[in-house]
Amino acid sequence: MKQGNTDGNHGQDPSKRSDSPPVPEPPRWTFRRRPDLPSDRCNMVAHLRNRKDRRKQMLKKLLCMVWKCAICGPILKRQWLRHLSKVIAGIDQIYLSRRPREDWPALQRKINRAEGEYCRVEIEDGTLVVFTNAAIGELVPLAQRDDLLQAVIDAATFRGRAISTSRGWEKPGRKGKKPEWSRVSWLPITLEDARRVVSELGLTEPKYAEVGGSYVVVELPDDWFGDDEKGYKAFCRHLERGPSKLSTTESELGEEHDDIPGGQKA
Repeated sequence: MKQGNTDGNHGQDPSKRSDSPPVPEPPRWTFRRRPDLPSDRCNMVAHLRNRKDRRKQMLKKLLCMVWKCAICGPILKRQWLRHLSKVIAGIDQIYLSRRPREDWPALQRKINRAEGEYCRVEIEDGTLVVFTNAAIGELVPLAQRDDLLQAVIDAATFRGRAISTSRGWEKPGRKGKKPEWSRVSWLPITLEDARRVVSELGLTEPKYAEVGGSYVVVELPDDWFGDDEKGYKAFCRHLERGPSKLSTTESELGEEHDDIPGGQKA
């Protein structure tokens, strides 16, 4: 992490400086049992911890990537459209079937027996539209593939898992590779309040914090992890509670809400 050069300790690890922030005490007034968080967590702030360096923490807005979400549902459709367009572009013949949901098990077995691949899309009225490279259903003219695929995905429902594929056509993922960050918790505060907590605890930039538009990366001092991680646990408690001095002016509240796509609260 970048270091400041205003104190004569340029290049020195901030966690080992003599002027590092004191180990914080937990908040004085908190309830032992906290309320359940809202089930819709799209754009909520998450507290993440680096898997390789326990000092590094990230406070970041995360998308829920759930179909029924008004923000993420359309994003998922666009992702699937880009992926499937590339998949079918390299295939000589693509076939289309329209079936009621109850016919799916038999159709899937038929495609598997033909050693074919498929993409299944559930549209809003419950009908299943299936694209496959097995000779089952109607042959889709090459010139109509992209338009037809987009029309079907546009009509996909936002309920449940709208689009699924066989293994050969599935979206590439990160299977077998652990992400760099693991989630510690969801935070019932805004990102702006999370920034204020970081500032109140003396973790000011650029010594300890890197601040971006939708995230804050914090590097905690080493001594915060002594005595059974006392300082780290207090840091987590302060994040759950929020800043000790709340700003409630109309202009600032408006800025916090406007920071969220669609004007929705995180």
